[in-house]
Amino acid sequence: MDQLQATVMKWTDTLVAIVTTYGLQVIAAIIILVIGWIASRWISAGVARTLSKIKACDSMLVEFFASLVRYAILAFTVIAVLEKFGVATTSFVAILGAAGLAIGLALQGTLTSVAAGVMLLIFRPFRAGDTIEVGALSGTVKGLSLFVTELATADNVKVIVPNSKLWGDTLRNLSANPRRKIDFTLNIGYREDVTAALALLTEVVGSDQRIDPSPAPKAVIATLGDAGLKISISGWCAASDVGAVKADLNQQIVTRFTAAGYALAVGG
Repeated sequence: MDQLQATVMKWTDTLVAIVTTYGLQVIAAIIILVIGWIASRWISAGVARTLSKIKACDSMLVEFFASLVRYAILAFTVIAVLEKFGVATTSFVAILGAAGLAIGLALQGTLTSVAAGVMLLIFRPFRAGDTIEVGALSGTVKGLSLFVTELATADNVKVIVPNSKLWGDTLRNLSANPRRKIDFTLNIGYREDVTAALALLTEVVGSDQRIDPSPAPKAVIATLGDAGLKISISGWCAASDVGAVKADLNQQIVTRFTAAGYALAVGG
């Protein structure tokens, strides 16, 4: 019993010594963390508000630099906390410097995404609101941060993509140019009147007011297949109208050809 009491007293004295020695440091560290966290959010929000007033800065630039400021403040907050506990921060600062060099050299992992984010900002392959394709992924750009880019798919699903993927893969920007070419194809049997079919296809596509009159749509025989002929036509329209024009004209083509008595082949 005396030994247990002595052990408890020993641990109590040790705990009191630790609290006495480090208690104020722990409290100070917590205060620094809270202040740093609040300051990072407040200052980054201020940067965002200021940059948003500049016409040359789109929402993507605003979000990126606001994110950069926030993480920088948090990094210095961590350094300040380490100093309160007597940790030598010289080596820590050196590590941060090496990380900055690593960004320039595009190392793997998170630093690669940071480096890719910087490159995306410099070369601007897309802007907020653009529709892009990367591999099998397609969506509208909502914003670019320090590490990731946010997309919204056609069915309004939020997708977070690492910046390194966007910079490292082939990227198609469907909104970069104001006009886009769209193609329509269908198969008809060899017994059908090809000349009349080409004329009808040209009429259907050319009658849509959203299709550019120049260059004018022109229907051609694309391929000769076992089951029939594949005829196609191309037209130009505003990039923002591509989806709607395709859907409307596909319906018009099938309706008009069926009404005209054409037997549409299964394959070309």
